[in-house]
Amino acid sequence: MLVNELAQRELGILHPRTLVLREAYLGCTTLNMHPTWPRLTRPLSSHITCLALEDVEHRYLLVGTRGGHVHVLDAEVTSGQPPPMGPGRHAKVLSAPRHQAAISAVQWYAHDTGMFYSASFDRTINVVDANVGEAVWRFPFEERVEDIAVSRTATHGLVAAALSAPFMRLCDVRTGSATHQLTDERCGVFSCCAWCPLSDHLLATGDASD
Repeated sequence: MLVNELAQRELGILHPRTLVLREAYLGCTTLNMHPTWPRLTRPLSSHITCLALEDVEHRYLLVGTRGGHVHVLDAEVTSGQPPPMGPGRHAKVLSAPRHQAAISAVQWYAHDTGMFYSASFDRTINVVDANVGEAVWRFPFEERVEDIAVSRTATHGLVAAALSAPFMRLCDVRTGSATHQLTDERCGVFSCCAWCPLSDHLLATGDASD
């Protein structure tokens, strides 16, 4: 099959781009999880909307749900006796204060596992103390929070918030304020954001404009 398509491409019968797209599609449709890879399974109260694994111990997993819940799962500890590399019920370490709408994003504090952030369509961002499972700061907005970003290298401690509005907000967890606003008249509603790992003050954003 592939040999014939390569011959057709050489003869100009088949466009090179068509061959690339076809092979990419076939590759995607044949993807499957390896049978020996571990699976994290844990019955939750609602559908999962976002995940975040911390970078310090590579052990604790944040799980945001459509019902507004945020859970912390321990990826190394299982309850019961599951197969060594098979599915197992992974221990829930804690549950954070519930939001009033679906969770749109979760992020760990960059330097340790003592704090994490949760954003929701209820127009709030919670800063949660992972040791006790309580929100120490809450940032309210007038717009829905679509995404948040935390820099893994910067020392400024700013959490970037992509809102369903033509501007971004920067939340300072050291002061509990969200006074910084980034506006771009060329953009529509912001949908995602990410800090650059090479520059403390370079922020990439995505919007839903045509």
